[in-house]
Amino acid sequence: MKTSMEMKELYAKDYFTWTQEMVRALSEHRIEDIDFENLAEEVSDLGKAEKRALKSQFERLVAHLLKWAYTDKKGHETSWSASISESRERILELLEENPGLKPLSQDLFATAYRQGVLWAMKDTNQDVFPEKCPWTIAQAMDSTFFPD
Repeated sequence: MKTSMEMKELYAKDYFTWTQEMVRALSEHRIEDIDFENLAEEVSDLGKAEKRALKSQFERLVAHLLKWAYTDKKGHETSWSASISESRERILELLEENPGLKPLSQDLFATAYRQGVLWAMKDTNQDVFPEKCPWTIAQAMDSTFFPD
């Protein structure tokens, strides 16, 4: 058994071993060996990672919807269509696995638009995209929706 101070030092020096020690301490209910401060921070970061993953999928979805709507689709329809469908599916999976993210979806979709525009601009070398998102989240997530 390591002291709480030793666990804090381990956290700084060997993160992997620290995680394994935390798992053992939690599994064995050894409260005195738990590095509560760092463990709380890590658990918080897990939630933030799921939120970032959802926003990233919204960015990807928006970028491909923009490319679909505002650029020449010739030769790209299949890959963009696949990416749009895959992003929608991944978003649904993330929301199913993390229902607590659902109330944040609208705001994440809105903030993802700007990054999605930058992504589409980079991929197409074009600056033809609207300043505000032309679709609602419901439209963007509709499996039958592909903008004209």
